[in-house]
Amino acid sequence: MKESINSMVKRITGEMPEGSFFRQAELKLPAGKERCVVKALSRLTQNNEIKRIERGLYYKPVKSRFGILKPDEMKLINEITKKANGYITGTSAFNSMGITTQLPKTYVIASKYNRISREVGGVTLKYRKTVFKKGKIKPEILQVLDALKDIKRIPDATVNEVINRVMQIIENFTDAERKELLKLAGDYNASVRALTCSIFDLKFREYNITKLNSSLNPLTEYRINVSKEILPNKKKFRIK
Repeated sequence: MKESINSMVKRITGEMPEGSFFRQAELKLPAGKERCVVKALSRLTQNNEIKRIERGLYYKPVKSRFGILKPDEMKLINEITKKANGYITGTSAFNSMGITTQLPKTYVIASKYNRISREVGGVTLKYRKTVFKKGKIKPEILQVLDALKDIKRIPDATVNEVINRVMQIIENFTDAERKELLKLAGDYNASVRALTCSIFDLKFREYNITKLNSSLNPLTEYRINVSKEILPNKKKFRIK
């Protein structure tokens, strides 16, 4: 006897581990049965067997003796970020990088899609438009450049602390990742380019920064308030 769509959806979701997220398209059910699939998912939602996070995105809840638990925030953010073909930036990213201990109230997703702020699954999301595609670039590289871009606005972290931590992170990068960082820095503002030049000139002198340095206006000064102890070569790049 041929299995019904309703039975297939119930079976597939029943086999999923608790706490997992899935999208309707990932169920890989017969084509042309989308409306039946939506109805089947709606029934499961009404029975609290699954939870609808947003259009097309569902969550199989973890059930405890205290009731149904909310989705893990970071897993939810990563799922939404993946769909947006973006990467996590802002305070959440800087926290995971060890730059700040501050925990975010709002998660920032850098994406090519320009969307308004919204709340999903009890989590507030803010979008920042970017020209980069995460699928082709490691987000860790962009997060480092974002930290330099937001250097004066990172909570519970001084400019000196940010630069010191960024240098430690770059030290753990591979040769290819450092070269990619130098390349991508060219698309950021002038202060990020100046800081990147200073950091590489101080710590990674084997890399050629001529092209990046030549993109800087020789008459412009960059008032970042970094100490000479952290960047002893800052005057060379007109960093204050």
